Amino acid sequence: MNQQTTPLLDAVERLIHTNPAYFRIPGHRLDRGISSRFTDRTGSRIFAYDVTETPLTDDLHAPEGVIREAQ
Repeated sequence: MNQQTTPLLDAVERLIHTNPAYFRIPGHRLDRGISSRFTDRTGSRIFAYDVTETPLTDDLHAPEGVIREAQ
């Protein structure tokens, strides 16, 4: 096992760079639906990384790809 790799983070970054139409939970849609009351204090880029199961990020309950590799 190589502890220097970040397969899940790499997959999320690939997802972000595809600029997908995101209709899954969470509802802020890759940082495009956050209240300015929050982002004025924290910035918004962190929310781009808050995604659930997608074809690029695997399935938490039955991991077969990057989540399994990260585990």
